[in-house]
Amino acid sequence: MSRPAHGNDHKLVVGLDFGTTYSGIAWAHTNIVGTDRRVWIEDWPSSRSTHGGVTSSKVPTLLRYLENDRVEWGFQIPHDVPPQEVLSLFKLGLEPDGFKRPIDAIGKSLNLGNVDRNITDYLSGLFGHFIHKIHSQIGRSTFESSPVQFVLTVPAIWSENAKQRTLEAFERVPNLPSGHSTSLLSEPEAAAIAAVQELVRHDLHINDSFVVVDAGGGTVDLITYTITNIHPMLEVVEATAGTGDICGSSRINDRFVQLLTSRFENEEGWNEDLLHDAVEYFERRTKKAFNMGSITHHERFSIPVGGLGRNTALGINRIGRLSLRAEELHMLFEPEIVRTIQLVKEQISLTSVPIRKILLVGGFGASIYLKERLQVAIDDDRSISNGIEILQPPNAWVSVVNGAVLKGLSLVRPTNFDVPVVKARTGRKHYGHEWGVIYNAEKHLSLYSERYYDGADGDWRVPVMHWIIKRGDRVAEDQPFINEYCVNKPVAFGRVRSLTCTVYADQSSDVAPLARNGNVQVLCRVRANLDGIPETELERKVGVDGIMYYQLDVQLEAVYRSASTEYTLIYKGKRYQTVTAEYV
Repeated sequence: MSRPAHGNDHKLVVGLDFGTTYSGIAWAHTNIVGTDRRVWIEDWPSSRSTHGGVTSSKVPTLLRYLENDRVEWGFQIPHDVPPQEVLSLFKLGLEPDGFKRPIDAIGKSLNLGNVDRNITDYLSGLFGHFIHKIHSQIGRSTFESSPVQFVLTVPAIWSENAKQRTLEAFERVPNLPSGHSTSLLSEPEAAAIAAVQELVRHDLHINDSFVVVDAGGGTVDLITYTITNIHPMLEVVEATAGTGDICGSSRINDRFVQLLTSRFENEEGWNEDLLHDAVEYFERRTKKAFNMGSITHHERFSIPVGGLGRNTALGINRIGRLSLRAEELHMLFEPEIVRTIQLVKEQISLTSVPIRKILLVGGFGASIYLKERLQVAIDDDRSISNGIEILQPPNAWVSVVNGAVLKGLSLVRPTNFDVPVVKARTGRKHYGHEWGVIYNAEKHLSLYSERYYDGADGDWRVPVMHWIIKRGDRVAEDQPFINEYCVNKPVAFGRVRSLTCTVYADQSSDVAPLARNGNVQVLCRVRANLDGIPETELERKVGVDGIMYYQLDVQLEAVYRSASTEYTLIYKGKRYQTVTAEYV
């Protein structure tokens, strides 16, 4: 492995792909010399007493609590523990309204009561293992002297609240490096960053567009990009708003579990250990091998069910081996295949540009059967232009964590020509806030009953929506949106200490509404602390009603990034980093 070069301009970039069923971590040092500066963690602890033992590009997103608040995570969890002791799919508890299944991939009830703690405990194990590895790879002193930039990936379809909770859960991990910074990145954007260089090598040019389908264990995220520049820097923009759904390969496992349970639960010798081993084999071997040719040739797939006697009526043609017909596997896959195809077609229909390629990434995205079915569906659809090629790039399973590291490198060094850049994104919702404007009978007659009197200015006002971004708007990377506010408060009530603004979002209305209605929901409450503004700089004014008011003309700057928003208070040209946002 190359070693970090000496110098003061250095930083350690760490990408974390916290997935529904599997997670990964990778890093890069900005001063590493050589072509292999991105390093994936591929050696995972097989027990609490070791730091290695299992080689894999990712580690299972599993958690088990022991006595005295000790935990086991990932491959540390023994295979023979009762399934009821193992927590899985807990990431989906951040979006409980979108995930309504009563069982998970091993047939037990989901426990989503302590999701935030579960995520912190799991990420603590992941981070602790990373620390051990990084110390052995670059040395403790180099690590401790390097500023650290974390890039944490989240599903693009998640609510802002779920994304913020993920970030907060990570920030609670013990012993994070002092002075570190953490940014959020949407999973499909991370995958696109990792794969777009390969796409250019596949005969893509400026103005060509491609769809990224990040199909994982629990979610399927889709975004369409258009290439706007290739040299000297590879740049893309979102061609339309991203879409997706809570679905994925874990549901295929669910159906497999249900099939086995219904068939063998009353058979002598059947137990949870056999179920675990069968699901593991199904995940590792069977799902990857299944394809359309399997159905055409009426293939059978052998699944280990050691301990069960021969019973041809139940598909056990020889002792300890279940023989599954390809047609049965087809039924396990079908709902997820159909939904993914629907999502791809919907994404294509939203774009106003022709699509050249579809890029399948993620664990489910590596399925041969998914690629084949999607290709047939696209080719047979006359509403879609012909010639769309579907690609499954190398290392698709780790494309998200790979892209996270690349994004981190671009944050550290924006002029790094080796890293593709997403220059603009498309608004998925209408975003805005409510403010009082002078009542105009021609514009606001429907809001007559909402009028209120402004004693400071002597005007009748009415609350309306001021939309900062409308759905479908193109939002440039790092583009600031400035919102102006006038804070009026009687001086007799005390010093102005804060400004609170409620940000609203509407993801249902085609046209952004004039005023709040049932589609306009609270997104977050932004609070700006004004204590840092000297008393002598607080403007005062005598109102029309004769009362002395504080009257502050302030600006709230919002910068919308891949999966987060950064707020800054501006007063009299001075910037104050005293703004917090509470998502609901």
